[in-house]
Amino acid sequence: MPRVTTVTKARKVQGRCSTCGAEIQAGESYKHASKRTSHYSSLRMVWCANCHPRASQLASGHTADLYAVMEGAEAELQASNLHPEGVRDALTSAAEGIKSVAEEYTEGSQNIVEGFGHPTSQTEEMDEKAQALTDFGDTLENAASDLQTVASEYEELQTELAELSNIDPDEGESQRIDEIGERLEAIVEEATEAAQEALDESSF
Repeated sequence: MPRVTTVTKARKVQGRCSTCGAEIQAGESYKHASKRTSHYSSLRMVWCANCHPRASQLASGHTADLYAVMEGAEAELQASNLHPEGVRDALTSAAEGIKSVAEEYTEGSQNIVEGFGHPTSQTEEMDEKAQALTDFGDTLENAASDLQTVASEYEELQTELAELSNIDPDEGESQRIDEIGERLEAIVEEATEAAQEALDESSF
């Protein structure tokens, strides 16, 4: 990956931050890096003092695509209004993205084999990457499936909570409302932790 350089004080306007889009003015601190896009050209990127370069921005090709999928999933898990079904959706979406990249590796390998008429060390490496990514995608899909039970419990508790909220609860019902609230929070935490553990199994 390209080296990221930090500048304490910009001598002139540096353009917009590659992450948040804020204009980096003269006198402000910023970071910059250049990523090669071909043998003859490169892309200069800058970040404001509040943003940090993402792995997907610094990487290239399929690696950048993979990092982008992971960053998207982790961003969804950090959402303030997260619920178990949202966690499942994040894992499912990540699995689809990972397997899509795996398919690209497979297609690239097949094209090389067709061109040379036989497998090469490069195609073997690409096939191994494709299989590893497919396996990782399966892991994410299995993790999403495993959350079905807690997702159903979450929905049932929400329904019960809504029903209790529409009446004037007595002492016992008020206690039940508190219990439901605590359990809902615990379910979200459990689901998020399980999802993060699955994402952490990535090897790229």
